[in-house]
Amino acid sequence: AYSLLSRAIEYKMLPFCAAQGIGVIGYSPLQQGLISDKFVDIDTLPSGRRRTRHFNSTKVKGSRHGGQGAEAEMKKALVEIRDLSRALGRPTSQVALMWSLANPLVTCVLVGCRNLIQLEANAAAAEEPLDQDTLKRLNEITAPLKDKLGSSFDYYESPENDRTR
Repeated sequence: AYSLLSRAIEYKMLPFCAAQGIGVIGYSPLQQGLISDKFVDIDTLPSGRRRTRHFNSTKVKGSRHGGQGAEAEMKKALVEIRDLSRALGRPTSQVALMWSLANPLVTCVLVGCRNLIQLEANAAAAEEPLDQDTLKRLNEITAPLKDKLGSSFDYYESPENDRTR
């Protein structure tokens, strides 16, 4: 996954891809709908979507990572991302997609939609880039979460059991 809330590939994978001239297809740029205006709070996210290391594993049946998660950092980041999106006059999901597309290594993002309105809003993210100040602010907002989750991009297992190595 590559999103404002899942930036682990920035530690090693993106630099490797840059050095090799490899483009990246970003998937789950909306973090299974969490980076949108649909879910007011992370606790309203369906339990099946809360099995990643972002969430406390003791609260979610079927979670394998065994960690405490990074819920406080994620909640704070989501509030600030939503506030910034409102200030820009854009849907949160659109700002998240614009952030992903701003990375020159990202050749495209895989994003779902359930209706024509969502499709049009998602497509509009590619029409106009975010300015550098906004990109910088989004990176600052999500840096504490990125730091807490670390460089393992296997979000379903503990870093010790990372299946991507």
